[in-house]
Amino acid sequence: MRGDYPSADFVIAEHREVRRVAHTPTGIVIETARIPGKPIAVSLTFKIEADDCSAGVNPDEVAQAALRHLRVWLIHRYGIPQAARKSRAAQGRAWWRFRL
Repeated sequence: MRGDYPSADFVIAEHREVRRVAHTPTGIVIETARIPGKPIAVSLTFKIEADDCSAGVNPDEVAQAALRHLRVWLIHRYGIPQAARKSRAAQGRAWWRFRL
């Protein structure tokens, strides 16, 4: 699979303080906690549940892809405040400014 995970392969659910991302082809479930006051933030700690991983499936790789898909899903669900968009753009432009 080597990192090519379409978003249709993931099912995301929120229940109170817990977010679960299931990778349907493998049955791997990634569980992470919500960060209070930050609806689009993704916690750095997570739990991987995998009953039976077939050869060639790396649960860590699936978890990394699942957390990326979760982040995009949260942005679409909760949106990004306008102020955050402006500050990110300004930081990006500042990064590339330099003098020789």
